[in-house]
Amino acid sequence: MRNDFRWDSRIIQLFELLIDMGVVIGSLIIVLLAHGELQNITISTTFDFIVDLVIANSVLLLSTVIFFRVYRISVVKTKYRDLMPRIILALIMANLITVFSSMFLNDLDFSKTIFIYSFAVQVMFFVFIKYVEFYFFQKVNVKTAIIIGPKDQADKFAKKLISDKSSYVELKYIIYEDENNTKQCPIIEKYINRVEYIYLTANLYEEKKNTIIAHCIEHNKTFFLIPKIYELAIKNASIENIGDVLVYQVQGLELTLEQRFLKRTFDLIVGLVGLILTSPIMLLTAIVVKLYDRGPVFFKQERLTYKNRTFTLIKFRTMIPDAEKHTGPVLASDKDPRITKLGSFMRKTRVDELPQFFNIIKGDMSIVGPRPEREFFVEQFKKENPSYKYRLNVRAGVTGLAQALGKYNTTYDDKLRYDLFYIRNYSFFQDLYILLHTIRAIFQNDSAQGLLQDFNVIDHFDNQGYIYLESDIDKDVFIITRK
Repeated sequence: MRNDFRWDSRIIQLFELLIDMGVVIGSLIIVLLAHGELQNITISTTFDFIVDLVIANSVLLLSTVIFFRVYRISVVKTKYRDLMPRIILALIMANLITVFSSMFLNDLDFSKTIFIYSFAVQVMFFVFIKYVEFYFFQKVNVKTAIIIGPKDQADKFAKKLISDKSSYVELKYIIYEDENNTKQCPIIEKYINRVEYIYLTANLYEEKKNTIIAHCIEHNKTFFLIPKIYELAIKNASIENIGDVLVYQVQGLELTLEQRFLKRTFDLIVGLVGLILTSPIMLLTAIVVKLYDRGPVFFKQERLTYKNRTFTLIKFRTMIPDAEKHTGPVLASDKDPRITKLGSFMRKTRVDELPQFFNIIKGDMSIVGPRPEREFFVEQFKKENPSYKYRLNVRAGVTGLAQALGKYNTTYDDKLRYDLFYIRNYSFFQDLYILLHTIRAIFQNDSAQGLLQDFNVIDHFDNQGYIYLESDIDKDVFIITRK
């Protein structure tokens, strides 16, 4: 029988933070004691040593908290199998910063190899502690949920939700609702009252969406919206009052002159430094690609960037030579047979993207921004979703919010939401945040897959161990239960 006790995710994360801080500092203290470093303190040097030790610990703690936040290291948000690579990467970064900082602390005279041993102890502790946390909170903190929206969108979102083992959400109901198939609100409210989370898809009938949201607010229900484009556009809008009427002032989806100058300066600095640092890797990659199948080293293709300008994108080739010779323009798909084994590895590690430093320096691309697409596909996407044109209000990027937080096989509509959210919320620090998240994405198994193909929702639920049945009482209400 399921435990009815529920913990707020914020409380869980607070406990996690306190435990993580204890593990990091405790590991360092254990190593210092084991090496006898704390036994050599004399009365005359005690105060200065303790001050420097506190400073070093503070730097270590602050760095750890920052990188744990950046890499989403929490049992609330991440599967256990994905946690350890992120933890190791975050601890490496935090310990490196601490080692560098300790060079300026004269009274901290112990060997810097202490931090290497401390890092090893930290990893060992986290392997065990995160497993215990994950098991415990997965058992006691599952939230029941309902999805409401048109059938195609509801099914696609249900697939993602039920496949995400880290979400702590158990899907109980799906209600198919659109303008041609509306149900009385009491029927919907009956099912909403049985669950804790309510998910509303983007194209849910507006009048019905407003009614559902009002009900959720009245009954203190947590609800989630997949936003429409206009809902993204009004984010961070300034408030004005005309007479006694409160209104939103909404700006266009583009960067200011000052933002463009800052972004271009950052691109030039990172582009030049990146080109210098990665030159040996690019040289080695070029040799390996050439030896692999004797085909061209580089892949060059016309893409669109800022203000619909065409440029030549440069990447290392990851597909067979002349991959589109017999097919014409085709998007990469999941398990695409055109991608070579070497190409698959380069995509996973993002090595194939390195030549784009030349595009950045030239001004065709930015470090961070929406990924560039071919004009052929852009025109197709704009026919399906006219808002796709807003992606071209900034320079195309090597990486973006869609790549950092989404997946390679995230749908183009979902990627568009990420891209427009990025444009609306651009800041220098957000670019740094995205760069750090991109490093994390390299360690995800699904980060370089192609687009997922269509699926049958009933078969998918069956494969995941669920029974998907229509309600005997209410039409177009489907009940989801475990087998």
